[in-house]
Amino acid sequence: MPATKPLAPRNPVILACSGPCLRQVDVWAPGLPVAAVSTAIRSVPGPTWWLLLDNVTHRHGDEGLHAITDVKVCKVMPNGRARGSKKAMNVTWVAVTDNTRSRKRQFMDGGSPGIITVFKRSSLFALQWLILEGYNDIVFAGCDMSCTKADPYAYTDHVGMVNKLIDRQHKGHQRELAQLASWSKIAASKGVRFLSWSPGSPINRFMEPFDEHGRFGRNPQEVDRGST
Repeated sequence: MPATKPLAPRNPVILACSGPCLRQVDVWAPGLPVAAVSTAIRSVPGPTWWLLLDNVTHRHGDEGLHAITDVKVCKVMPNGRARGSKKAMNVTWVAVTDNTRSRKRQFMDGGSPGIITVFKRSSLFALQWLILEGYNDIVFAGCDMSCTKADPYAYTDHVGMVNKLIDRQHKGHQRELAQLASWSKIAASKGVRFLSWSPGSPINRFMEPFDEHGRFGRNPQEVDRGST
């Protein structure tokens, strides 16, 4: 009987999104590197990385305006994202392929550049960058996949944007949810796990659970078998 191929060493990272369930977890408790996505910088100041596709504006709060010039925070942005970030310090500029115009590139297909932009979602941009950096346990925190007027974000000051953007955000979340469900199967087949640390989120239907005590769910081979 052939020997089972050993799993690659696990390299976990926290991917902090801005959903309200982020308030239910302490992203620093596991002692892992933390990647804050776009406006999540308002709830997770001083992350290991701050990743965003959008321009830096008042929506990112005082925390974002401070982080953009903070050399201790590595900013990760796509090439050409200059507006609002001309004074940025410690920035990693990343080449991307716009997959909204061309469907030729696929997730984790090994093409160059290795990141495709999908629906202009910063979380999907951040996810791909972390995988390319060698992280193979991606822990999604604050990933509610919902946006309600009563409680849209982990932070409380919404800068008057909720009523204007609520419908657009809802549609974006639904598309992102479907994309993550599809990508989770591809990732599992390549030894990468998507793990949920987002209480009450629909991502729990297809992601293994994570908690701060180091329990990382099943191994990716088991997840892949369960998805077929």
